[in-house]
Amino acid sequence: MSSCKQKWTLAVGALIIVIGLFSASRMSGADLEIEQITQYSRNAPSDLSPLFFGKSASTPLLEKGENSWVGEIQLGLGTKVPFQVNLDESDLEASKLILDRNCDGEFTEQVITSSSVRENNKTKNQTISFKTSINTEYADLGAGREIGITLYVNLSADGKMDSQARFVGDLFVATQVALQGIHHDIILTDMNHDGLFTEQDQWLVKRSSDKGTAVRRFGRALSDFFWVGEKAYKISLADAYPSKLSVTEFDPGMTKTQDAINRDPQYADRKAKRAEAPLEFSHDIETAIERAKTNGQRYFLDFETDWCGPCKQMDKWVYSAADVVKAAESIVCIKVDGDLNEELAAQNKVNGYPTGILFSAEGKELKRFVGYQSVEEMKRFFDTDENGN
Repeated sequence: MSSCKQKWTLAVGALIIVIGLFSASRMSGADLEIEQITQYSRNAPSDLSPLFFGKSASTPLLEKGENSWVGEIQLGLGTKVPFQVNLDESDLEASKLILDRNCDGEFTEQVITSSSVRENNKTKNQTISFKTSINTEYADLGAGREIGITLYVNLSADGKMDSQARFVGDLFVATQVALQGIHHDIILTDMNHDGLFTEQDQWLVKRSSDKGTAVRRFGRALSDFFWVGEKAYKISLADAYPSKLSVTEFDPGMTKTQDAINRDPQYADRKAKRAEAPLEFSHDIETAIERAKTNGQRYFLDFETDWCGPCKQMDKWVYSAADVVKAAESIVCIKVDGDLNEELAAQNKVNGYPTGILFSAEGKELKRFVGYQSVEEMKRFFDTDENGN
C-alpha cells in the first residue's frame, strides 16, 4: 500500500471554501479574469448544484484477510488515502470502512459504519456504501479542499466481493461574472472525481436569476465553448484547482442553432421515417437461435440492460425507423438482458451496453457494434453480407 503523499484529515459535512484572497474582475479586451471561486458540496442546498456529475471512479480492492479488503483513493496532486473495508456477513449494514489517517498501515482509526445496503432485485447483487469526506491539500495553493466521498463495494449473489471499489465525489466550484451586462454563474464540475479540474471535467454558464433545474442539467467539456444568448465564450484555468479563470468571447464559426444540431447525436434519427411497427425482437434466446439455424437465417443478439440509457434510445428512435426495420426483415432479432444472462454475455465478450452481434445461420460472428448506433449505422450493420462486409 502506498503511503500518503500529503497531509490529510477526515471531516464530515458540507463545507464551502473561497479559493483566493480577494475578489477581482479585470477586463482585458474581451477577456475577463476572475480570482474568486467558491467550492460547494452538491449535498448543500444551492441553486448552483449541477445535475451532471460523472460516472463513479474505480480503484482496485485487494483481499487482506477473512472478510477484509484494502484499497486507496487518490485525490488532488498526490494525496493517497488508504482504506480498509471490514464486511459483517451477519449484518451487512454493520460493515465498516476504516481510513488509515496517519498512513501507518494499521487501520485503527476513523471507523465509519455503512450508510446503506442496496440489493439489485434482478441480479440479487448487493452494494454497500460508505459516506465520508476527505481534506486534500494543495501546497502551492496554500489552501485545502474538503471533498465529500461516497465509496461503494459490491457483493455478488453468491457472496463474492468485486475486485474494484467505486467512489464518487461531490466537488464543484462556481463564480459569478457579468456577461452582456447580466449576472451569470459559471459552474465547474469534477466529473472524474479526482479533486482537480482538467479536460475531462465540465462547465456551464447560466443566468444567476435562473433558479430552475433545467439550466443546470447539461455541461460541456472545459475545453469547449458555451453560449450566452447568441455569443459564445470559452474559459481557461490558471491551474487545476482552479485558483482563477479567464472568460473570453469566442467565434465558433456557426450559429447557436447549427451548433445544437451538430451536438445532437439523435437529431437525424428523430427525423427518420417511422416504420408501421418497430423491429420485432424475440426474448426466448435458445428457441429463436434454433429457429434461425433451422431456417438458414442470420440472427442478431442485442445485449442490453434495463439501466442502459443508450439502449432505450435505440429502442425508441433506431429500431422504430423504417430503413432499419426493412434492412432486418430477413434476420431473427433477439434481445438479451446482460444482467440475467451473464454467462452468455461473457461467452460473447460483452464488455459494455448496448452490444450488438450479427451471426450467420451457422453461428459464425459476422459483425458487432458497441454503443449507440444511428439509423444509418444500423441499416449498414444489417446489410452485412456473409463475409462480414
